[in-house]
Amino acid sequence: WTIFRTSVMSTSACALDREGENICFEVIDAINEVNKLHDSQIFRAKFSSITDVDIQRAFSSLTKPSKDEALAVDARQNLDLRLGCAFTRFQNKIFSREIWRPGHNL
Repeated sequence: WTIFRTSVMSTSACALDREGENICFEVIDAINEVNKLHDSQIFRAKFSSITDVDIQRAFSSLTKPSKDEALAVDARQNLDLRLGCAFTRFQNKIFSREIWRPGHNL
């Protein structure tokens, strides 16, 4: 964490997709625990492959992280969890009715 305490700028280099955007904000939150950076000091390098050309291009065209993209990932994760729980409960009710009814053999 020492490097974060003395940094004057932060660049998060993550994948090009929304998940990368979400990870970027997780990194920002971790940095802000030890060194509050202003939004003007935070950048994002977006790349889709780990090649010299893509990484150099990403760092030569830094962008600002998108909070909306990160929040979209949070919403999708929340929805996945809720739908997964509901589906599991539904399956449990159906299967418990089928398996435990009288005369049913496994």
